[in-house]
Amino acid sequence: MAPTGNVPGILEQFSTLQAPALTAMAGTHHGELIGGGLTQTAALVMQAPTAIRGWCGKRFDTDGQGMNLVRRGGQIAESAPIQLVTDDSHIDGRSVLRVVYSSGALRLLCDELRQLDPDTVLGIGMLNLAGRWIPAFPFLLHRQA
Repeated sequence: MAPTGNVPGILEQFSTLQAPALTAMAGTHHGELIGGGLTQTAALVMQAPTAIRGWCGKRFDTDGQGMNLVRRGGQIAESAPIQLVTDDSHIDGRSVLRVVYSSGALRLLCDELRQLDPDTVLGIGMLNLAGRWIPAFPFLLHRQA
């Protein structure tokens, strides 16, 4: 069942899910911000001055290397390289696939991923504030055919 409601409710559901296999993430995934109007607006404002402005998904290779997908001039383009790593969650200490950003101010972000259903991953965008990772921006990644 797709998460609905506010961030605390989505985090509760996130904690019940399992990490996807790294190789299962290979391919293109359409992104969808969730978590209510204020959370979605905050995500858009935060993205505006960065390379992920216009974020609309992610693409991963079988080795976990990837790119964010963004809308630019009516087209979808790749921006801001990312890497998938298996790690312990900043949220609950259980296993997650973590999306690591490697460029500029985006290094203050990471995403934690868990499998919602065979074609959908629940992600939590995290902000590093003064050395502490804060869950801030929930999203879904839908596998594209």
